[in-house]
Amino acid sequence: MTILTLSVGFFYYKYPPHTLCDTQFAVFQGEMAGFLYADPQRPYLTEIDFRRSQKKCEELKNTGGCLEFFQGLGRMTQSLPSLGSKCLEEREKLSGPQKAYFEAIKMIVQMAWGDTPPRSTYERIGNLDSHTLSLFCKLRRQSEMYFAEGSYDQLRESLLQSLKGAQELGREEVWRRSLLSVPCDSLLGY
Repeated sequence: MTILTLSVGFFYYKYPPHTLCDTQFAVFQGEMAGFLYADPQRPYLTEIDFRRSQKKCEELKNTGGCLEFFQGLGRMTQSLPSLGSKCLEEREKLSGPQKAYFEAIKMIVQMAWGDTPPRSTYERIGNLDSHTLSLFCKLRRQSEMYFAEGSYDQLRESLLQSLKGAQELGREEVWRRSLLSVPCDSLLGY
């Protein structure tokens, strides 16, 4: 009897039962196949679309050159909430999306900031169009909601320090002039 109990316990430990969240994560990974995860339908691709389109966006540094990247991120902001609040609590499974969100936020903030600090708060969105601004706000809001508590705050503070020319301005002035201070709740209608 004890051998059977130990065997069942070991089997249960080694192969935990499949949960609803496992299924939802599999669906999310399927929706993001090719963009955020390797695509089993295209095994010959050596790089996911996220990385490829991110590199293109970094090279061109304009919203037109980032269209494919932003479209993929838009799909991701639509898919992630479909996991449901219970599954979103399993944060260890969200490390891939979190990294992608944070890299995208960093890129958009730096794109809006430019090579020199904006002269005023009115210039803080730089040459971003309304679609990109809305995408930034969705990424920011979902980062605050779904990822480990305080992780977005750490990203924000490191970004404030890393922007070009930020050291001469001081944190509060950098905050005022950066995209990070845009009132997203009013822009998204929350």
